[in-house]
Amino acid sequence: RRDGDTVYAVITGSALNNDGSGKLSYSAPSLAGQREAIRTALRRSGRDGADIGYVEAHGTGTQLGDPVEVGALRQAFGPAGPRSCALASVKSQIGHLGAASGVIGLVRAALAVHHGVIPPNVDFRRPNPRLADDLAPFRVPTRSEPWPAGRPRVAAVSSFGIGGTNAHRVLEAAESAPPPTAGPCLMLSSSSTAGLRADALRIADYLTAHPAAYGQVLRHLQAGRVQRRLRVATVRPDAAGAAAWLRAVGTGEVTPSDASQEKQETQGAPGTPETQPRLAAELTPEAAVAAWLAGATLQWPAGPAQAPWDFPPPVFALADYDFERAAPKAEPPATAPGTDGWELP
Repeated sequence: RRDGDTVYAVITGSALNNDGSGKLSYSAPSLAGQREAIRTALRRSGRDGADIGYVEAHGTGTQLGDPVEVGALRQAFGPAGPRSCALASVKSQIGHLGAASGVIGLVRAALAVHHGVIPPNVDFRRPNPRLADDLAPFRVPTRSEPWPAGRPRVAAVSSFGIGGTNAHRVLEAAESAPPPTAGPCLMLSSSSTAGLRADALRIADYLTAHPAAYGQVLRHLQAGRVQRRLRVATVRPDAAGAAAWLRAVGTGEVTPSDASQEKQETQGAPGTPETQPRLAAELTPEAAVAAWLAGATLQWPAGPAQAPWDFPPPVFALADYDFERAAPKAEPPATAPGTDGWELP
C-alpha cells in the first residue's frame, strides 16, 4: 500500500508447497499437500478453522478435484472447524483466468471481508456427485448475504496449480485484524553463520528504512519463522538500536550461539527450561532471550505473525554441485594401417 491508499484486508497467514512425489500424476491434486498448506497458513495467522466464515475455493469443477479440495479443508479445519462456512469460487462466475485465477480469488475475498458481505455462487444447483450431496460444515451461498453475526471477518483463499503447487491465504478485515503485539525480544536464527549474518544486514537495512514496522518485525521473528540451530538474540526497545545491533551481528562482532550443542549438554536434565517449552509471556524479556539462546522452545501468544509484505525473506545458503566426468575416449585412427584406407573387420 501507499500512504493514503485504502486497505481492504490484511493477509495474516500464507503458505505455499508442492505435492512432490505424493501426487498421483502431474495433473492430479493431492489431499495431503492441500491439507498441509491450509494448516500452515492457519497456524501462521493465529486463527483456527472456527474463525473462518468464508472460503474462496480453487473450484476446479471436476469430479476428482472438488472432493479432494473439500476433504483437505475438512481435515485442515479439524473438529474445531466452523459450524457453517460459506464456500464459493469466482471461477464459476467468470471462467478460469489461468495464471491470474489465484489473485482474482484473493481480490474477491478481500472485498468480502472489507464490506462484510459473503458473495454468492450464482446458478449453483447441486454439489459435485462425488460429494454425495454432503458439504458439511460448508455450504454454497446462492445469494449475497451479510457476514455471520458474532463471527470475525476472516476469510481463506485456496489456489492450486497443475504440477502439484498448493497456495493458501488467510485474510481479515483491516479494521478488525489484531495489531501485532510483541515484547522487545529480537530473535534471529539460521542454519549457517553466513546466512545469519546476511539476514542480519538485510533486516537492519529494512528497519532503517521502515522503523514504524518494528513491532511487526519483532513478532514475525519470534513466532513466524522456523527456529534454526544458530541463534542470536537481544532486548532492544526501538528500531534504531535494533538496526545497530543487527549490523554488529552482520559484521561478525556478535557471535551466534550453537543452540544444538547447548541442548545436547542439557538433555540429561529433564524438566529444565532448555528441554521443555516455556510460555514467553511468563518470562521477562531478558529471561526469554536467555532461555531461547540456551535452546529452549518458547511459546509466544497466539495471533498473526506474518511479516510485512516487503520484508526480506530468510537467506538460503547456495552450494555448487558437480559430478565426476568420464575421461574422453581416444580418437580412433583415421585409417587402419596397411589396408588402403579400409578398416579391418
